[in-house]
Amino acid sequence: MPNNTVQEPVEEDNGAVEGAGGLKIPSSLVKPPDKLELGSDKSDNFKTWRKGWDNFVLLSSFDRFPRQIQVALLENCLGKEAMKKHTSHTYETDDDARTVQEIISRMEEICVGDI
Repeated sequence: MPNNTVQEPVEEDNGAVEGAGGLKIPSSLVKPPDKLELGSDKSDNFKTWRKGWDNFVLLSSFDRFPRQIQVALLENCLGKEAMKKHTSHTYETDDDARTVQEIISRMEEICVGDI
């Protein structure tokens, strides 16, 4: 017996995030890069990871997050060896004032060389 019941359309929350310029981007498309693994080709690995990171920052309107959340998101994208290098480095700023840019600059020094 056919079902002749008419169903009302349901508005779905597609989980869109507001990206750069106020564009709505489906959250399924906005994801951080894979973890930064140092490996034998640190320079190439960093450059590839950095492109993914920069895209994530742009698509997610990353700059709207509080500094502590930004740092935590970045640290979550560091592989085991990269995290060891990061946590063993003595930064000029205290942990509670450290910025994403400081950490990325340090990772670039480690992976690509002095800049």
